[in-house]
Amino acid sequence: MEKRILDVKLVSEHGMPEGSVGKFHSKLKEFIGEKYDYRHLTELIRKFGESDVFSKPFIFTGYGYHASPEKDNQATFTIVQSYANVKFDIELEDVV
Repeated sequence: MEKRILDVKLVSEHGMPEGSVGKFHSKLKEFIGEKYDYRHLTELIRKFGESDVFSKPFIFTGYGYHASPEKDNQATFTIVQSYANVKFDIELEDVV
C-alpha cells in the first residue's frame, strides 16, 4: 500500500555541527515531498544533505543515510558518521 508522509520529527542528534540539524530539518519535508518509499527517500536525503540548499555545500558529506521500511505507519531515517548520529521519526498515513 502506498504511504504519504505526514510529519518528520527530530528525535535525537549527537555530534553534529552546531545549527546544521535545525536547518536540515526545517527544509527537509519540502525537499522530499509527501510520498514515502524508503529506498528513494534514502537517496533523496543523501542528495539533500550534500546539496547547496544551505548556501554551504556538502554540509553532510561523508555521512551515511538510511531510511527504514514502514511499520504501523511509522518509519525512521538516520544520518550517521563515525562520531555523529541523528535520528528522525516519520509519521505516515495510507493513501486511498
